[in-house]
Amino acid sequence: PPPPPPPPPPPDKMCKMVADPHITSFDEFKFAFNGEGVYSLYRQTGEGCGVDIQSYECKIPYSDTIGATLSYVTALAVAAKGHTFIFAGNDMYLDGKKLGEHTLITHDVDVAPPGASYSLVPYWPKTTKTAEDMGDYGHGVGTGYYLAFDDVKLNVTLTVRPFEGPRKPTVRFTNMILQTPEQCLGESTGLCTTTAFTEDHQLLAGHQMFLNGKSEELMTRNGRSEEHTSELQSP
Repeated sequence: PPPPPPPPPPPDKMCKMVADPHITSFDEFKFAFNGEGVYSLYRQTGEGCGVDIQSYECKIPYSDTIGATLSYVTALAVAAKGHTFIFAGNDMYLDGKKLGEHTLITHDVDVAPPGASYSLVPYWPKTTKTAEDMGDYGHGVGTGYYLAFDDVKLNVTLTVRPFEGPRKPTVRFTNMILQTPEQCLGESTGLCTTTAFTEDHQLLAGHQMFLNGKSEELMTRNGRSEEHTSELQSP
C-alpha cells in the first residue's frame, strides 16, 4: 500500500495587539501595555522568517486624570525582505513613499509589483466586532492592509474611539494581527513572544491589569520595560 500522507503542519501562531493597547502573545498570554515611545513587537532573523516589527506608542491626550495613563499605537513599522512598511493612521508608506499618493488605492487585490518578495492587499475591514474580538482580517475604519512575506503574515487596521473629558479627544487606534509558523518563533524576541513565565514585573502587572479590566500607568518615558525597548528609528 502507498505510504500514509505526511501529517499537516501545525496551525500558525498568532499575536494580537488592539485598542489601548492590549496584547495577546503567541503563547496566548494577555496583558495591557501602556507605553510611550518605540517598542519591539516581534523580531526574527532566521531564513524565511526574517522580520522586524515595531510599534510607536503615545499617551492618549486626556486633560483629566481618569485616563491620563492610557496609551495607543499611532504607527506600526515592519522591516522585511529589504523593504520598510510604515502604517500611520490612514496612511501607508513603502520605503518612504506614500501608497496611493498619486493614484487611488485598489482594494482586495495584491498591489505589490510583479516579482516582489511580498504581497500587499488593501481591503475594507469588518465593522461589526470590537477590537478585542478581531478575526482573521480584523475590523476597523478606512483601509486595512494584509501584508505577507514567506510564512509571516499580518493585518493592520484602525479603530476610532471618542473619549469623555474636557478635551473630548477622538483617538485612532492601530491594531495588528500577526501570524507565523511555529518554526519562526525560535530565537525570536519582542512583546509578542512574552509568556506567563516572564520575569518582567511590568508585564506581569500588565497581565493583572488585563484581567482586572483596569488601566494604570505601567510605562513612562523614564521607566519603560528595557527588555523590549528598541533603539531603532521610530516610525
